[in-house]
Amino acid sequence: MKKIKIYVSALMVLGGSFAFTSCVDDNESSSVKEVREAYANQLKAQAELLKAQLEADKIKGAVEVLLMEAQVEQVKSQTKLNEANAALAIAQTEGEKKKAESDQLIAAEELKSLQAKVKYELEEYKYKLEQVQIVAEIEMLKLKAELDKAKNQQDEVLNKAVNDYKVYIGEVNLLKKTLAQAELNLAYDKAVLADLKITTEANTEASIRLYNDWIVNLESKIANDKKRIASWNQILTNVDAAKLEKEIAEKTKEYDALLIKQATLYKEYNAAQAKFANGARKDLVDFQDLVGKSSTWNSMPYNMTYYSIEEINATITETTKNIAAYKTQIEQKNADVAKYRAKTATLYTTLKSTEAEKDKLYALYDEARSAYYNDWSTANYNKMNAAYDKYQAAYNTYNNASSAYSSNQSMISNLEYNISDLQYSLNSTQNSLTKANNQKAAYGGDANKATKLAEAYIAAEKIYNAAYTAHVNNRNEVYSMSAYIQELTTIYYSGDLIYPGGNSIWTSSLEQVKARIKELEANVVNNEASLAQYKRDITNAKELNKRALAELDQKIKNADAEIATLKTLLPIAEKQASDAKAIIDVRMK
Repeated sequence: MKKIKIYVSALMVLGGSFAFTSCVDDNESSSVKEVREAYANQLKAQAELLKAQLEADKIKGAVEVLLMEAQVEQVKSQTKLNEANAALAIAQTEGEKKKAESDQLIAAEELKSLQAKVKYELEEYKYKLEQVQIVAEIEMLKLKAELDKAKNQQDEVLNKAVNDYKVYIGEVNLLKKTLAQAELNLAYDKAVLADLKITTEANTEASIRLYNDWIVNLESKIANDKKRIASWNQILTNVDAAKLEKEIAEKTKEYDALLIKQATLYKEYNAAQAKFANGARKDLVDFQDLVGKSSTWNSMPYNMTYYSIEEINATITETTKNIAAYKTQIEQKNADVAKYRAKTATLYTTLKSTEAEKDKLYALYDEARSAYYNDWSTANYNKMNAAYDKYQAAYNTYNNASSAYSSNQSMISNLEYNISDLQYSLNSTQNSLTKANNQKAAYGGDANKATKLAEAYIAAEKIYNAAYTAHVNNRNEVYSMSAYIQELTTIYYSGDLIYPGGNSIWTSSLEQVKARIKELEANVVNNEASLAQYKRDITNAKELNKRALAELDQKIKNADAEIATLKTLLPIAEKQASDAKAIIDVRMK
């Protein structure tokens, strides 16, 4: 603004001299007209620079609002993340853990997304501010060049420097914007790579587990089909009807006995399972979930460590003390919030009154400026300057009031964030105290309870496993005997029972047996081919995982190279712009 005032003063002197000489002739010469129009353009440039300053002030104000809103949103996101972390820390069941882990991941992603968004928008505002300043500066340089030209002082070096500066400063801003976007993309790709390493490995492991399950099922089917092939081959040597009748009767008798035995074994198995699951196992699981130091499901009942009664008592003492401390801090912070809230109304009133005064004085300044544009007298010029100085003073007062109000609100937000954080810590500590009291109650005064529960678990598990094994073995014998009797009966009666639901094929029993063997052998071949394919699929799943990670890693390397190139080009463009600006400054002195 100081420069503008100097330019205007110089123009006033020149303008006066031209005005005097023009009295010699009634008709204004073309050269005088050109100079006068150049002066008018110079005054327009002064107005444009003032508008640019006001526009820059608006952009700065928008940035302040963005930062305040981002601070509030970040507090909310951080609070969500803290709550998810707390939920995960105290989760006891698998369902609670999975939900807490999901909430934790979502909250972390929201926080990262918010931070990236704020960073990008700040770069956008920075770019806009630079553009406003550059456009105004270039316009001023262009109009100054026009003034020089009007005074028959054509400066080709200056014109070239102005054009070069416009080109090079455009390159600088484009490179800065491209570099900022590339760095944001790189940060995003790195975050995606970190997540991909976790998710792809988990998905690959899940796929491999699924393939392994299929492999086990196929291997079981192949083994069963081979066993049945052997049975059918044995039948080929025994197609005599009398022998078949005798064997069917014997196997049916054995089958009936197995069914009777199966009923008893199944009852014993159910009783042992219920006693184990609802008794010794539940008691140990409940105790380990509450008092255990490591995961329950992968180590029952062995390799478990527990919080001792002494450790639990120490935790109770410490958490009780911490709870009292947190409550004291929260009370103090609430008192501080009340203190700052009491100032809010006064500061806001001051802000609005100073804003009104600023707007009023700006209107007066605008009126004085318009008067000066219509009449270039010294008096009007002085009035315009005086009006501007009053407006500037009012603007500074308003700016100070705005800063005071924003600072007060920021203090309230910070204190409320601190209270939220302290409340989270208080809740977590209270949960810890509740858990510690429950742990103490679980011992019931018996320091050896863990050992006793583990011994009871082992004893009940042995009984359950024995009952289960007896039940399964007998059940498999029932299934096997039933299938064998069905096969013998099919051979005895012949017909199309070998092909359930298929076409009727009335051939000799020997031919049906041979056909059955071929069918089973074809099943074995097909299943063995599928088995080999599943094993290849496991290898492919691992390779696909590696390939996806490698492709993203290469993308990150390419982005690093692009950023390095941009950082190399940027100082070159800045140097070219700086050299052109230096020429402009020298030529315009």
